[in-house]
Amino acid sequence: MKKIDVLDDFEIRPGEALSRKEIHYLGKIHRAFHLYLFDKSKNLLLQRRSHMTDYFPAMFSISLTGHVDAGESSAVALYRASI
Repeated sequence: MKKIDVLDDFEIRPGEALSRKEIHYLGKIHRAFHLYLFDKSKNLLLQRRSHMTDYFPAMFSISLTGHVDAGESSAVALYRASI
């Protein structure tokens, strides 16, 4: 199970890492990313979330979103999710 770094109020990693489910249940601050894609006509491209996801299944969402894994940079997380 992948872990996500918990952040303090100053966005510093104090060394605690939890699962996505734990981090959301406990309301801990953590890193996530959003990527907004537009077509040539400047329309925002959306995605439909999976029916199997535990948060907002089958709903529309922004182009790409995800969590930054423990020890990972935001740039690496975005690249990982986009390939």
